Amino acid sequence: PSLTPLAVACLPQSKEKSKLASDSYVVARIVGGLGNQMFQYAAGRALALRLGIPLLVDTSAYSAYRLHRYGLDSLNVDARAAPWHCRLGGKALDLLHHLRLSPQRYLQLVGVQRLAEPPDLAFAPELLTAIPAGPVYVDGYWQNQRYFMDHEAQIRHEFTLRPPLMEEYARIKNQLRSECPCVSLHIRRG
Repeated sequence: PSLTPLAVACLPQSKEKSKLASDSYVVARIVGGLGNQMFQYAAGRALALRLGIPLLVDTSAYSAYRLHRYGLDSLNVDARAAPWHCRLGGKALDLLHHLRLSPQRYLQLVGVQRLAEPPDLAFAPELLTAIPAGPVYVDGYWQNQRYFMDHEAQIRHEFTLRPPLMEEYARIKNQLRSECPCVSLHIRRG
């Protein structure tokens, strides 16, 4: 199992970080429920930390995705929104289809390299050693802890709730405890 041929062809084999362009960044495509979002963020964040460049997130898929909402904004994640030319969901994707342009080809045209998870979702160790020559778009679910184990402590810290939420949850918890015994039931829908 390995990254798609397009992704591998775009990756120089040198490990010198000094060759990275000053406008380099990692864009992680974020879609799905909170669990998927956390894996996608963790893989992208670990790659960005390894390369010493910023992580940006593409959340544009949520403009058309109604099953879940973007949930990482409640956590201490370190990511800004991706620039407009690296947003491949919603209306942007509709436009690319109208132009008969694949997202992969579009990213090539705007100078952004794409690292795609293998179709069988198998672990692709190439992501651990990837040294892109410029901006890179990370597309996949990346549900393997090996993608981010080298930065586990930092990512765990970033997955903590933001302080205002902690205070609000504590207030609600205290209110519920003072009023009556409570039960919580979670039903997974998929």
